[in-house]
Formats: sequence, C-alpha cells, structure tokens
Amino acid sequence: MDQQPQPQRQHKGRPVWQPREPKADAGIGTHQATTANQNSSPKNRRHGKRAKKSVDNPSAAIETETSVEVEDVSSEPARQAEPAASNTVHLSETRFQDLVAQGVICPPTGRALKEEIGHEFLTLVQDRTILEILDGNDCLAQAKTGTGKTLGFLIPSIERLYRTCFKDPSARPVLPHANSVSILVISPTRELAQQITVEAEQLVKFLPFQVQCVIGGTNMTSEARRLNSEGQRCDILVATPGRLLDHLENSGTKAACANLKVLIFDEADRLLEEGFKREIDKIIAYLPPAKLSNRQTLLFSATIPPSVHQIAKTALLPNFKFITTIAEYESSTHEHVPQFHMVVDMCDLLHVSYSLVRKLFSVTPKPQLHPKIIFFFPTARATQLFAELLVAMLPTFAQPRPQIFEIHSRKSQSARTKATDAFRGIDNTVCGSILVSSDVSARGMDFPNVSHVIQVGAPSSREQYIHRLGRTARAGSAGVGILILAEFERFFLTRTLKDLNLTEYPGLQAFVNDQGNAGLVMQGLQNVSEETKSMAYAAWLGFYNSLLKEIRWRGGKDELVTEANRYAIGCLGCAVVPGISKKTVGKMGLKGVPGLTLVDDNARGGQRSMGNASSRGRGGESQSHGGRGGGGSGGRGGGRGGAGTMQNNGFAFAAKDDISTPATGGPNYGGGNYRGGESGSSSARGSAFSRGERGNGRGGRGRGGVGRGGAGGWTGN
Repeated sequence: MDQQPQPQRQHKGRPVWQPREPKADAGIGTHQATTANQNSSPKNRRHGKRAKKSVDNPSAAIETETSVEVEDVSSEPARQAEPAASNTVHLSETRFQDLVAQGVICPPTGRALKEEIGHEFLTLVQDRTILEILDGNDCLAQAKTGTGKTLGFLIPSIERLYRTCFKDPSARPVLPHANSVSILVISPTRELAQQITVEAEQLVKFLPFQVQCVIGGTNMTSEARRLNSEGQRCDILVATPGRLLDHLENSGTKAACANLKVLIFDEADRLLEEGFKREIDKIIAYLPPAKLSNRQTLLFSATIPPSVHQIAKTALLPNFKFITTIAEYESSTHEHVPQFHMVVDMCDLLHVSYSLVRKLFSVTPKPQLHPKIIFFFPTARATQLFAELLVAMLPTFAQPRPQIFEIHSRKSQSARTKATDAFRGIDNTVCGSILVSSDVSARGMDFPNVSHVIQVGAPSSREQYIHRLGRTARAGSAGVGILILAEFERFFLTRTLKDLNLTEYPGLQAFVNDQGNAGLVMQGLQNVSEETKSMAYAAWLGFYNSLLKEIRWRGGKDELVTEANRYAIGCLGCAVVPGISKKTVGKMGLKGVPGLTLVDDNARGGQRSMGNASSRGRGGESQSHGGRGGGGSGGRGGGRGGAGTMQNNGFAFAAKDDISTPATGGPNYGGGNYRGGESGSSSARGSAFSRGERGNGRGGRGRGGVGRGGAGGWTGN
C-alpha cells in the first residue's frame, strides 16, 4: 500500500466516551497507513549492530542474540547480552495505567491488566491500534508474532462495549440481552481460540461481561445450550470457522449476532487460505451488513498476502485504516533468528533428531535454564510416532529428564488443551521440555521461552516454515531454528529457502556416524506400536505424494513407493512393509504401483486393541482398551466401538495434517457398520475375535450367515 505514515498518536486529555472528530481528509475510498516510529521510544532504539551470532555453537546462539554495542571480539569471548533488552524490544513508553488516568480505558479494564495479566507497558502494536479502534475505524493491522496482537484488539473492543453500556456512569448499565453477541473473534485453530478466550476472560474479570468459546472437537449440543442459556451471557464469542458456521446455521447464533458491534479476524492470512475462505465467505453472509449495522471489522495478521487485501476490500469499509508496526528498519523473525540445516539420508532422520536433542540437553544455553524445544513434523502420524519414540527413550536422558508433550489433529481436543497448557506452563529452571507438534500449533500460539524450533521434514511452504520458526524468539527473546531434511527434500533448502542462507549445523557428520545413538533409537522403536508405524507409513505416502512435482523423482510414483518402503524398514524399523488398504491407495492415485502391500478394506483389524492382531473390524486405536463386540469373518463388523483411552474407533479420510490417511473417531463411534476382521470364527461363536476367555463373545448368525459379533467382548483393562 502507498499510504504515508501518520505521526505518533497522543493520549493526553482524551475523555472516556467522546470519540475523536473525524479527519477532514479521511474520505470514502481511501485508507491510511500508520507505521511504527522508530524513534518513538528509547526502549526500542538500539546502539550499534547486533552481536555476532555463534555459528560454532548453535546452542549458545540464543545467548548472544540480543543487540549490544559492537566491539573488537577477535581476542575475547563473545559478550553476553543485556538481560533487560530482550524483554523490552517491542514495548512502547505508554503505560496502561496512564491510559486509565487519561480516561482512554475504563478502570475495571485497567485493574484487570494490572492484577490479572500483569502488564505495565503497551507493546508497539497495542500503542498503534487501541486508539484507532476506539475511534470506530475498520482496521487492517500487521504485526510480528509475539507482539501483543491479541490484547491489541481485545482491549479497545471491550472498551467500546463498555462505553455503550455505561453511557451514564451514575446510572445502572444498560447491558445487551444475555444471548446477544457483541464481539465476535474468529481464529484459525482451536488452540489459538482457547488462548484468546483466556485473555478475554482475564480482561472482563471486573466487568459484567462474559466470554464463550466454540471450537471443533467439543460437544456442539452443549455449546448450543450454553449459547442459548438465559443464565449465561455471551458478550464475547471466540470461535473457529467451521464450528461457528455450524452454529450460525443450526443453533440460532445468527439471531444472536444481529447486534454485533465488532467482528475480528485473527491470523487473517491463515483464515483465508484454502479450506477456510469458503467458510469465511459464508460467515460474513450470515452476519448483518457492516454498512447497515454500524459494525466495526478488524483484520489482524503477521503477513499481508494478496488474499488478505482481497478480503479487506469486501469485509472492511472503504475508509479502513492500515496499521503496521513492522517498520523498514525492523526485521522479521526469520531475519534475526540463527537458522541451521541438516540434510541426511532418510534412514538417519530419527537417530539424528534424537542425537541433536541429547546434545541440546547436555549443554544448556544459559546457566540453570533448560531447553524448551518444539519439534514440527509434516503429518500428525509422524508427530505421534516421534512422541512415542521420545517417551520410550526417556531413560537415556540425564536427570532432570525433559517432559514430553504431543499435539496434533488426531488427539482429542481435551488432550490437546491439556498438553498445550502444560507445555506453556513449564518452568525452564526446573526441567526441560519438548513439544512434538504438527502444524496445529505453528501459528499464533504463544509459548514463552522456547529456545529451539526444530522442523523435521519439508514444511508445506516457505510461509509455513517461517510461521513455525516464529514460535521462538517471540517478543524480543532469543531462539534458534534447525531444519532437518532427507536428501530428496534438499529442494526446499536450495529453492524454497534459498534467500535465507541457512548454515549447516556444526558437527552434523558426527551425528550421522553415531552408531551408538542409532542403535538406541532402533531399540526404542521396538516400544513404538506397529499400528503407529503403519499409520506413519501411510501418512508419509500421502504427504510426499502431494510433493512429487517439487521432489522431481525420475521414477515418479514408482520411486515414491520405493522410498516409502525404505522409510518403513530403514527409518521406522518395521520388519516388513506395512499393509495399506486398497481404498487408501485409490484415494492417493497409487493403484497399480508395484511395491505396495495391499490389504482388503474389510480386513483391517486393530493391531493393539487389547485383542488379537486382527480381532476387531475397522476399529482400534493404539492403546484403545477393549470395546463391545468383535467381528465375524466377512460378516458385518461387531457392534459399536468402545470408548478407549485415546481417540478411538472408526476410520475416515479427512483432515489436512495427514493426506488420505485414517482418522480416528471419538469414543463409541465407528466400529458399528464396518466389516469385521478376517480372522473371526466362521461359526456363531466369536472366540477368535473377542477373546472368549475374557468376555461373552457369542455371535448370532448375522448377515451373510457367517456371524455378527455379539455385544459381549471384553471391556478392557
């Protein structure tokens, strides 16, 4: 955009509920840009250049990342960074309590900021956005991750609602109807939506407003009951696109949004990516038109691609304000974080990753501060496998051993939330921690003090690489990024990231040649379930099948299958190539490709379902305890799948993390109408498929005369 920067905004003397007079030159059809003033705050000025990053010791790189005065260091060790600098790099000079004193924000919000959140100074993005939003302007705001975007839109939005309800401070407030939604925040991920909800609840602690959150993976009926309850307000609604659309269409939420005052798109670029844009268009269509309802719309994003410009034209009023706190002198995360690469043979990926972790935990980057690492993998099943492997390998780590957390789309929402909260709350001075994640936590999630982001396998795009990297070095703190690729993924380094100039990780060859660690990993893989390996294999096929054009294998899909089989045997430690269903092969377009071990769709048994290897029909998650019913030989599979300890039964082919790979359903779903396992008894007795010694697995004649599994079975441990 070609707008000129506006001068620094002043806060003095601003009354609480008198909006600023509109500017004479802010006419229809124009929008203005506000850019961070690099000289506006001494906290943001830096003297000299950045300290030189340590290339010889990436573990120590986070120690020297903060800017300091440059001196001749050729004959002395690198200086340590000033500890205070990393905590103030994105802060302005404006205090929240100054805004309270000036009447810009109400005392209850100021109290919450002080007592519940504990912030004293505004960040630059908050300093730029709060007044613009309070003026009632539609805004498109750009800011780097970790700079306070969430409070940047929540504080002024809540303040506008407060001013509407408390027009006369001496009178009783006039509150909207309990079910009326005044502020709607749309987030691309469940975890980010929950994070926003927590901050909103803290802000309204001393106000008569309430916050609700609706996201996928939870019970929609109970959500609808809460949304329509007279006893529970819904002034602020935080939602993911798919679930919000469900409620708009089916739960009466459309009527609840009739008097919507503020519509907020957080991580707007992600929301508008393929898969979300259709939902966003439908959601906007369900809401009252902005011009008729006097609704304010805000788009917040770390990047402003063409898709965001396009939605800005349709969702924002013509005189919207473009605000950016990324001035020309500032660098994005990927421009100031030390980044390293490791390109190895595919069969070395796991043991090199393990060796790297062992090294990072043997040399802590700061005295008494343990590493806090996020591993990213391209598929949910690869994430699951590496998490299981790390848990199996924990005895090989020195005390205090790191805590391991796992987040991906195949985990239940409650498990994801529990892991997210636990990882966020880890105290680095007590022990280290490792979060193994798919891309569900790649954007927007704020985890404090992440020391390393390690990406194993080619990310889906350059943008995704950068967003993952942005989980470290947030809000001015330091961090290191490491990218581990198989040889055939080198294209991502040489073509996709060619301008970033990643450095080869020092001592890489020593990791590759460490046969001791390689042997330990192979032993650890024996404790990883065969089902997990099988699903990781299928996910690998699906993911790299989508990258064939970029990889440019001469053998095409034949070579894809050859490499997949090598991955299964040489990397995952499988004794034989795992089977894959004909249906999955068809969905991947691999029908007729040699080298695949095909399995009939009616013969996929649960390999670790506390029964025989093929004791269940198309059910069974690893470690899913028991279940009702087995499956006869070729009959219709037994009953309903039981509630296991993980997400349980049933297969679907959906979700972006794993392309065309089995997705598990929730408890008590799935097994019912799928075909049973092929090892069921041909008689009416179900001993072969339900462990008759442990249950009442008597089957009736069933459909086809072969035997329908009874509801007995055994109920697990």
